[in-house]
Amino acid sequence: MRKWKWITILLVTCLPGAAWGQGRTGGGTQAQQAIKKADEAFAANRLKDAIRLYNQALGYNRSLTAAYEKLAIAYYAVRQSRAAVNKLSICLQVAPTNVKCNLWMGLHLLKLKRQAQGVAALEKAVTLNWKLPLAMRKLGRHYYRQSRWRKAEKAWWTFLKFRDRTWPPKVDFTAHYYLGKVYMKMRKYPAASTAFAKAAKLRKKHSGAKLGLARAYIGRKYFNAALNLLLPLRKLAKRKPIIHFNLAICFHRMRRKKQALSHLKKYADQRPGDVRSLILKGDIYFQHSQFGPALAAYKQATVKAPGSMEATVKYGQALLKRKRVKEAYAVLSAAAAKRPKNAKVLKTLGLTLLALKRAKEAIGIFTRLLVVRPGNADCVALRGDAHLMANHVAQAITDYQTAHTLNNKNWRAKRGLIRALNRRGRDHLAQKNTVAALADLNRAFALDRKRIFTNTNLGIAYLLAKRYKEAARHLTQVQKRLPRNFAVNRLIARLYYDMGKLDQARVHYIKARQVAKNLPARFQAEVEIELGALLAARREIDSAVKVLKSAVSNAAGSKDLAPLAQGNLAIALLDRGYANLEKGQGAKAVEDLEAARAYVKRLSGNQPLLVRFLLAMAYLDTGRWVKAAASFRKLSGRRVLAKVLKPPFDRLGAAYFSAYTRYRRGGYDASAAAMSRLLRRAKGPVRKRIREIIRSAYEMRAAQYVRKGKQSKAAKLYRRARTYRMSRQGRHNQAVSWYKRGKKGKALATWKRNGAAAGLCNVGTHYDNAGQPRSAYTWYKKCAARGGASASIMKRIKTIARLFGYK
Repeated sequence: MRKWKWITILLVTCLPGAAWGQGRTGGGTQAQQAIKKADEAFAANRLKDAIRLYNQALGYNRSLTAAYEKLAIAYYAVRQSRAAVNKLSICLQVAPTNVKCNLWMGLHLLKLKRQAQGVAALEKAVTLNWKLPLAMRKLGRHYYRQSRWRKAEKAWWTFLKFRDRTWPPKVDFTAHYYLGKVYMKMRKYPAASTAFAKAAKLRKKHSGAKLGLARAYIGRKYFNAALNLLLPLRKLAKRKPIIHFNLAICFHRMRRKKQALSHLKKYADQRPGDVRSLILKGDIYFQHSQFGPALAAYKQATVKAPGSMEATVKYGQALLKRKRVKEAYAVLSAAAAKRPKNAKVLKTLGLTLLALKRAKEAIGIFTRLLVVRPGNADCVALRGDAHLMANHVAQAITDYQTAHTLNNKNWRAKRGLIRALNRRGRDHLAQKNTVAALADLNRAFALDRKRIFTNTNLGIAYLLAKRYKEAARHLTQVQKRLPRNFAVNRLIARLYYDMGKLDQARVHYIKARQVAKNLPARFQAEVEIELGALLAARREIDSAVKVLKSAVSNAAGSKDLAPLAQGNLAIALLDRGYANLEKGQGAKAVEDLEAARAYVKRLSGNQPLLVRFLLAMAYLDTGRWVKAAASFRKLSGRRVLAKVLKPPFDRLGAAYFSAYTRYRRGGYDASAAAMSRLLRRAKGPVRKRIREIIRSAYEMRAAQYVRKGKQSKAAKLYRRARTYRMSRQGRHNQAVSWYKRGKKGKALATWKRNGAAAGLCNVGTHYDNAGQPRSAYTWYKKCAARGGASASIMKRIKTIARLFGYK
């Protein structure tokens, strides 16, 4: 029955009609008759008679090519390939370009297992006419075995396209089945699933077609569909253990560890030498983050199959995951030495070098990888990662752009390009080139509008460019996603500070400070420095000092933050000290200004001198004469005080303050002498102030002489004081001196004219001592009216009134 089918196919394929065969046979009556009888025998399936008659006809005429073709078919049917090859050799000598002769020569040579010659004959026939389904069928098998996938695909498609449509549909099964296997090798899983589905439809009980379809579904990641095909095939697993293996893959991909390991064990028991089971076992454990068992499985795979690059690569990846980077490098570098062009080995070795921070070597490895896989977007992006690690930002951007152009869906290229553009943008910001920074950062923003660090960097760039609306748009977008983020709250606070919205800035600085408590002290110091400046701007000077003291403590040991924190604290203490000095709270001023003096080297401009000057004034205000004098001596020189005082006070230099210090300490003579010298070059309000100090110094010294009984010396000083418009108190004291010197009338006249309460009491006492009660009573009453009467005077007033009845 099978023979009859093949004869039918061969006749249909190679004999389109009797007229075609007879039209080609001629050249003699005997030859024609032999051909006619041979055709009849061939048609009647009397193949031996047909062979005899065709040979007889060729004996009459060797050039009858149609006879060779039919003879070849007959020989093929009766399996006499040697005789057919001999005859077809003669045919090819007569007509070397005869398509049918080349075709049948190839088929017969393949029967004789002369593979190379048979394939060459078939390829020659196909070259002459490529629409030969029988040839393509044989070549399709051959190309598949030779791993020439594209040629195999073309051969099978040609067979399906040009085969005779009268053939039974099951003939197509082999073509679709092999096409599925070819597409699996080419990793064209959708095409493979289509081919295997057609094959399974033609032969519904063929387990190989179903298994191939399941594998294609696995390739397409349709694991449920693959599982539905594989589960009914479990009964065939004893004969085909690969079913267990594919079931293990499906369960592994579906994260069903127990079932995956169960089927994998069954497969390994039947195929203990297959290293794929160990690799899959490692993959299963690796997927569930059980890196110890995964590492053991991969290592066992490398021992069992030392030449398996897949096992070596997986072992290296597991070592990387376990942070055993040096061991991974040793394994992968040895593998790369053996297989220098293996893409997976080179890729994993490059990743290992990146983990070791050996960027230059990684660049070399990824460059070699691109020779093996030119135009691969992921490989180009990996070299970009290496360039970025080596701080070759321009080269990294070039690589990432190339990778993104090759495949705009490659995550590594997109992520890397965004990172590199952000890096270059930050570099531009460090150089204060906001235009270039914004150009790079906006490119990164266009790639991914939701990336947090891109929005943050854009906020910083716009903030530095004083484009506050754009900065607020980007920073508030980040703050919505990270409401308690330290950096974001700090930047928004800085933004509001620059915009003059101090209340809103204060809120965000406080949030940032609260978050910074859980961060290293450096971060807390950074935000406290800025918060202190804000509080000082809001005139909350006490809070500013408190925050800045904390900043100094947190910034201890930091070369960049400590000077800044100390400088800001010194400024805040200076402001508070000045305020306390103006309020008359000298002790508090001294405390603040002495604390500020500890950080005076962190100040700039006239601030260091201002601290020293105000501290000297505070010493003066609190009566610390020695310290005040020493401080003013250190501030000697007009140029020094010119940086602190406004004109015309700056013209006097430290001599003015030294003289004033002597005056406050009681050195009236020295103070008056020094002030007299300063008076010569003083003008305006300063001159008036110096005259007052000189006059007061003379009066105070004269009063001391009066109390000591040295009236002549006192008189001399009072005469000097009169040239500076003596004060009322001075005139009163001078009158006391006159009274003691015997010039009572002159003294009484002065007291009466002056009208001071003390002087009026003195007049009353004079009259009381002189026995003039009426006059004494009158002047005592005037003194009491001015509020200057002491208790004894009041008692005396009452006594005189009682004795003499005065009212």
